[in-house]
Amino acid sequence: MMNYTTSAPPVAGGPPRKPAARVAHANLFDREVIERLSSAAVELIVERADVLSEGGRARSLPRQDGSRGPDPFFGSTMLTLDLADLADVVRGPLDPATAARVALLLTSDARAGRRARQLAEREAARLAGGRIDVRATEVRVRAVGTVVHIDVDLEGQLQGAALSLARG
Repeated sequence: MMNYTTSAPPVAGGPPRKPAARVAHANLFDREVIERLSSAAVELIVERADVLSEGGRARSLPRQDGSRGPDPFFGSTMLTLDLADLADVVRGPLDPATAARVALLLTSDARAGRRARQLAEREAARLAGGRIDVRATEVRVRAVGTVVHIDVDLEGQLQGAALSLARG
């Protein structure tokens, strides 16, 4: 059996210190509770959200030689979900505090970000009439009351046949 009891050295000019507490048993492991959205919750949020998308092609700037590169595409997709719409499939309170917690967890959930970006890319392709080579995306999440908003801004370029159709 190990004994960890020692006397602390006295501090100059101060009162004597108490000895360290005895440790009879030490934990081998620390436990940590991690809260995250379930996979089912991520799917429900994306599938049941109202989707509003807008965007279009912009004219590319001329290069130094006077030619123009591919026209960029800029788009925005907003997913809006009132948690009350999930009452038939979700247990627990669906109040503003829960919406704020869901929004906070969505911001750090890689699966949710990926699903939102995929949906925004499909919407951009629909608006552009063809595939988009996505160069940049930005995802923002917020809650207002019981409503969770996911905004995805997307920038890219039209690919292949869609590019020639768009210019023609």
